[in-house]
Amino acid sequence: MRMTPPRTIGTAQCYGDVVDVMRDRKAELGLTDAVLDAVSGVQSGYTGKLLGPAQIKTMGMATFFYLVEALGMRLVFQEDMDIMQKMATRWEQRARPVSMLNMLSTKAINRARPYLEQQIVSDVRRRAGLASAESRKVKIPQKKRQRIAKHAAKVRWKRYREAKLAERAQEITKGIENAS
Repeated sequence: MRMTPPRTIGTAQCYGDVVDVMRDRKAELGLTDAVLDAVSGVQSGYTGKLLGPAQIKTMGMATFFYLVEALGMRLVFQEDMDIMQKMATRWEQRARPVSMLNMLSTKAINRARPYLEQQIVSDVRRRAGLASAESRKVKIPQKKRQRIAKHAAKVRWKRYREAKLAERAQEITKGIENAS
């Protein structure tokens, strides 16, 4: 099956233009309001309130996209060079990059402060620990580092075995208590 490129159905610069494009597309497809309501998933009679001559209601974002899909369309944003030239004189270039902190409320920042401070402190400590480990590594001969590592492994396994034994002893104690 040969795919044809999508055709432009209409253009819109304002809400009224969007409604006109949707009305024209609905007429082109021969759809009734009831069918469009059912296919888009909006409540019965809602399409008439949105696209009808009286336009009793206006579309919210979710309804807009439901209707766009039900009409077999998609949204494509294009540059309009005439409008860009007209708007270029009004645009101010940002002097610095956007910071997320500028977008947060003071309350949100104060709520997050303890967590952020804790993260910063732990990160500094971790980096300091890595640096001191590197400096120790240089100062201690390899054989001694190996001995230290073996000892540390033995201690870890000993703690693990002791924890397992304590856990097993606890299970046995519970079993004896339950049997009594």
